[in-house]
Amino acid sequence: MDTEHGFREAFRTIPDHYHRISLGKLHAATHEILRRGGLSDFHARQCATTISFSDLRGNDTHGFSTLLPRYVNELRTHCINTAPEISVSHLSETCVAVDADKAAGAVALNKGLKLASGLASSSGVGLAFISNARHASALGYFALRAAKQGMFCMVLAAGRGLMVPPRSCQPLLGTNPICFAVPTKGTPTLLFDASTTAACGNRIKLANLREIPLHSNWVREGEQADTPRYASISLPMLAPVGITEDHGAHKAFGLALLAEVLCNAMVMPSRADMNAKTKIGHFVLVVSPQDLNATAHYTSALLGLIEELEPAKGYSRVLYPGLRSHETALYRREHGVPIDPVSEEWLCETLGLPSLDLYEPNSVYELDVSELMG
Repeated sequence: MDTEHGFREAFRTIPDHYHRISLGKLHAATHEILRRGGLSDFHARQCATTISFSDLRGNDTHGFSTLLPRYVNELRTHCINTAPEISVSHLSETCVAVDADKAAGAVALNKGLKLASGLASSSGVGLAFISNARHASALGYFALRAAKQGMFCMVLAAGRGLMVPPRSCQPLLGTNPICFAVPTKGTPTLLFDASTTAACGNRIKLANLREIPLHSNWVREGEQADTPRYASISLPMLAPVGITEDHGAHKAFGLALLAEVLCNAMVMPSRADMNAKTKIGHFVLVVSPQDLNATAHYTSALLGLIEELEPAKGYSRVLYPGLRSHETALYRREHGVPIDPVSEEWLCETLGLPSLDLYEPNSVYELDVSELMG
């Protein structure tokens, strides 16, 4: 593991007083809490698995500590539909539209991914436009699943009311993450998953949990004029990647607009939905390579070239997207997932236990950790 220090490294440095809990036990607790919240066993399992994916791979911004309390609250306030009637419209031989009926995001995206993958298997390409869903946790989970089946996958999401466009003082778009995964041969999967804002909203929450000061350029507090009614009330306004036009913020804003259009404007858009901050659109593209072995070998060779590059001063190596997460997964699979004191207290209180040591999972299935590895 790298030992370089920097602002972002503060999030990867785990304090010694944090307890660690096995992924299996944490996953079972997540599943049980979501079941208590009203999700069916099957839907709770899908949501818990996407959260555990992040817990295992060190993507703590989308792990249980930030997302599980959010999902519990959304279940309590009926923002998530526990019995959605998901409808599918086949637009062409390679394209489907999915109305998720306010389903949990993991449920909606699993549906869209399955449909798009099936189309790609038969036609070479599959697209799914998913509307009216909720937050889906890390998009990388879904892209990785397709890549492990030998297919290229891109997943986008688009929300509302967090990103402040360049030259503006008001938020408009969401963090609008862009994700893709490519099959490889003999190396960890190339997996990129990042928001188009300098920090995703959950990183702000994680910084509060771990008492890490926010980077001064991440947020745009104090610059806001009249707040649009679709703006988030629980998070500050966020700057695009690049922060300013001089540093390329207009490029990140353009990519965020790409996500917005593909997720929300391509299939039966409604102007009324532009003001709905709880609805999140998703887009899934799956491509079945003409020659999987050639694609995988080329990608792996490219990743090898990246790793062979001479590191800049102060760094020990050059990383490609997905490598460090894979290494973190290997470590956490053996040593457990770190849990901050605030999240540990919340988990104990929610489960009705004085200590997590007393928790005995009652799930009837075990998590297949290999499913989450890259």
